[in-house]
This record gives sequence, structure tokens and C-alpha cells, in this order.
Amino acid sequence: MSLVRGLSLPHLVALLINGIIGAGILGLPARAYALAGPYSPLVWVASGILVAGIALCFAEVSSRYRDSGGPYLYALEAFGPTAGFLTGWLTLTSRVVAIATVASLLMSYVGALTGGTVGSALRIGIFAVLYGAMATVLVRGIRPTAWASSLLTLTKLGLIVGFVAIGLLTAPLPAIAGPLPTVTDVSAAVVILLFAFFGFENGTYAAGETVSPQRNMPIAILASVSMAALLYLGVQVVCIAAVPDLAVSDRPVADAVERLFGARAAWIVAIAAIVLMVGTMLAVLVGSTRLLLAMAERGQIPARFARLHPDFRTPMLAIGVMVTAAFVASLFAEFATAAAITVTARVLTYIVVCLSLPVLRRGSAPAALFRLRGGVAIALASAAVSTWLITTTSPAELLMTAAVAAAGWTAWVLRSQPSSLSRPGTSPLA
Repeated sequence: MSLVRGLSLPHLVALLINGIIGAGILGLPARAYALAGPYSPLVWVASGILVAGIALCFAEVSSRYRDSGGPYLYALEAFGPTAGFLTGWLTLTSRVVAIATVASLLMSYVGALTGGTVGSALRIGIFAVLYGAMATVLVRGIRPTAWASSLLTLTKLGLIVGFVAIGLLTAPLPAIAGPLPTVTDVSAAVVILLFAFFGFENGTYAAGETVSPQRNMPIAILASVSMAALLYLGVQVVCIAAVPDLAVSDRPVADAVERLFGARAAWIVAIAAIVLMVGTMLAVLVGSTRLLLAMAERGQIPARFARLHPDFRTPMLAIGVMVTAAFVASLFAEFATAAAITVTARVLTYIVVCLSLPVLRRGSAPAALFRLRGGVAIALASAAVSTWLITTTSPAELLMTAAVAAAGWTAWVLRSQPSSLSRPGTSPLA
């Protein structure tokens, strides 16, 4: 029994956009403006260029493989079983935390719609319905999942594009002028905005269910990052034009909506935020469940995680475990305080993928359908940018990530069976 390749290029792009554009965009315009002032749109451009290097590395490496696993598979093939397992472990752990963090924020917007705080009983009920619905869609197959993801993407794109279009037509365009921001402020702004582009790798975990993944994955990665960059830039420009006190605004997009449409339109922001977050949660669950599948296929976790539903051919146990873990984590508000690991773990994953590019070029990996000109130099530069991002995190965040990695290392040592593991360049599933 094999997976269904039902994720077409348009659906793949939608899945990646869902992974990139989340509720963070609702607050980032103010933070960017506070640091870079009227030059903040240019900082968005600079951040997009920097993240494009990482995306290009993903584009080449992903064009080598037809199977699920994404960065886990690339690390396994380039650096061996231990690097692969730790990459997968950190990713899975951080994804559970990420979903819980998004879910906690989602409840605040539900409260804004209902006009009060959400009690614990209602919170549990909402989470049960939400996760139950996502689990049902995920189990029913990659095609229903793709359509659900695409519907969420079209909704969020419609809301954002409408906001930007009306804002550009009705608000006076801001001029890029005034005192130049300091290098320190620009660097801080770039760091903050770079994180807004993360998530484009979600589709690579489901390559085994993607139509022509070696051709479509690079296209989807570059298209989704480009579209996100344009939307982010448009939102920043509209917020500068519509919100006079943008630098100190706690909710810049909501303030802009109220000025453009009136105070009664505040509910639009709450609905948009919920759509943004549900789309992100679904994209993360797609990636994490397929990561469990890939690790099980390669003998690094119990093989039962690779079992497929007899009718829908989806990894039902992997889906059940990840949805349950996310649901339980979402019930504990304090869990969101561990969100720092999601940033550090993801950046470490980017470093691994960038460094895998030159290693895979020298090895016996499948040929790349997309070969990046100047790829080695871009990969090393992108790894350096990612390392710089790591240095901006606090010692506590690094310690937390190290503790999770150590737990994974211990689990790996206890389970390690070298004779059954795929070696670099020899994986029968590559």
C-alpha cells in the first residue's frame, strides 16, 4: 500500500502559504516601524532577500527527492542517522509547542468575538471540535486536506489583499524619508521580520504525497515566499499610511482596519486572525504527521507509525498521536511559554539543510532537478545568516533547546540499531 500523490502544485503553494502567514503579521508592522520608522518597508525587502537564500537552498535539495521527510530526510542522507534523528526529534517537539502556542493565541481572538474571556469548559470544547475536525480531514486523505488548506489560504489571501488594496486606494502613500535608523535597530528589525517568513518548508515533509515533487517543490517554495513578501510589504505600507501612532500601537492592523472601515469593523480582524491561525495549525499538522511517517519508514521510530489507513492511505496512527499531543498541550496555558524552542529548532533545521546542499552535491544523492547557480556560496552565506539568528536568542532559550536535544539523543542511544538504518546515499527510499 502506497501514499496517494494528491497534492498538486496549486494546493502545495497554498499549504506553504498557510505555513508562512500566521497571526504574527497582525503585530509586526508596529514592531518594524518602532525600529526602522518610515524605512521599515525596505527592511521587509532586505529580510525577504535574506530568507530567499535559505529558500533557494531548500529548492535545490528538495528537488532531489520524491519521498516524505523534508529536512529530516535531507539531514539523514547528508550527515547520517544521528543527525537525521535529532533533526526529526527537534522538529516534532517544536511543532507540538508551536501548535499549542498558536492555539492559546487563537483563544484570545475567540474571546474578542464573544466579548469576554473564554472559560476553561468552553476552551476545552472549542479545542475538541477544532482538533477533531482537523484529525478527520487529515485521516480522510491528502486530497481533502489539500482542499481544506487551500480554502483557508484563499480566505486569508482574500482578507489580506482586500485590506491592502483598499488601504492603498484610500490612505495617502507614506514617503520614505527622515533620519536613518541605526545599524543596531535595523539589525533588530531584520531578525524579527525574518521569522515571519518561516514555515515554507512544511510542504517538503509531504513530498511523498505531492505530484511531481522534484519539479513542483522548488516552484512552490519560491512562489510562496515571494507572495508572502509582497503581502507583508503591502500590509506594512498600509499600516504606516493609516495609523499615525504606529510605533506604539499594540494592534496595528486592527487600528488600520478601524480607521479604514470604522470601529464596527473590528470583528474583521478577529475573524481574519482565527482563519490565519487555523490555516497555520493545519499546515503544521500535515508536516509533523508526515515526518513521523518518514522516521518510521526508516526504522528510527516504531514501524507502526508508518501504517496507512486501508481506504484513505494516510498515516492514521501518526495523525492520532500528533493531534492528541497538540490537543493536550493546548490545554495548558503555561505551555506557550516554551515557544522559544520553536524558533531555535527551526533555525537549526535551516542550518542543517543549507549545509546539506554542498554535501549532497559531492555525494551519490539523486540528481537535483533544480540546480542553484552559485549554490555552495549561497548555502554557506544562508547558514551564516541562520547562525546569526541563533545568536540573537537568549541563553535560556538555547538551554531549553539543548535540553530537548539531549532528551532526543538519549532516546536515540537507547533505541539505536545501526544495522537497520539507512546510510547516507544508500536509502532505498531516496
